[in-house]
Amino acid sequence: LLRPKKVGVSEQIQQNISISNLKDLIIIDNKSEITEQAEFKLFDLKGKEIFRNSIFLTFETNKVLIPKSIINGSYFFHLISKSINITQKIMIQR
Repeated sequence: LLRPKKVGVSEQIQQNISISNLKDLIIIDNKSEITEQAEFKLFDLKGKEIFRNSIFLTFETNKVLIPKSIINGSYFFHLISKSINITQKIMIQR
């Protein structure tokens, strides 16, 4: 009998990663044991990808610089790796 795979992030990992933004930076505070390559994506509210960056998550504060060409507004942030799949709405205000 096949059982469905769990997709996404375990509750414990998700609680140990917090995301905030400060002007031109997205701050990913990683308090989990995960250190691995991750893909950071930013989407507008229509679902169009407007920015992508590869980062190496470490056990500390990780920062992603947002280009100045991205204007103030609401966006969806997506962080995906082998162990993590987090989507969160964020507001960029400079």
